[in-house]
Amino acid sequence: MTTTIEIQHNIPAPISLVWSELEQLDRHVLWMTDAVRIDFQSDQRKGVGTRFICLTKVGPLSVNDHMTVTKWVDHHAISVEHKGLFKGVGTFSLEAIGPDWTQVQWHESLDFPLLFGRGLGEAIASPLLRSIWRKNLRRLEETVIPKVNKERNS
Repeated sequence: MTTTIEIQHNIPAPISLVWSELEQLDRHVLWMTDAVRIDFQSDQRKGVGTRFICLTKVGPLSVNDHMTVTKWVDHHAISVEHKGLFKGVGTFSLEAIGPDWTQVQWHESLDFPLLFGRGLGEAIASPLLRSIWRKNLRRLEETVIPKVNKERNS
């Protein structure tokens, strides 16, 4: 059974500034509370084919999430395939909603392993993950806003 979680958040910043943060995969640990560490599996850091392991921690649970970038459209989208204990696809999509606002959409489709009770695990985890990921997008905004202020003051 696949669990799908979709959230969105509007950030008062041009798409170019939001993208400049989002495309730096190694910096996701700065604003994603559940991402503890990212270890790249090759020299590639951007684009389709980038492979990395993200140590992910939610409450007492820690997993090494093996990911591969499967889609990369500059200023618009990044998709990753989860290949570890949890399998699925996650996508960040950006859309300009005016010259100074960007809508960030986060879409995750995850298969929970039998070890986590599949349906029961998904029912418990979905609201928790949705809450964590909403917070993450607010933290992404907090990371981008200083760039907006710096650009305005230049």
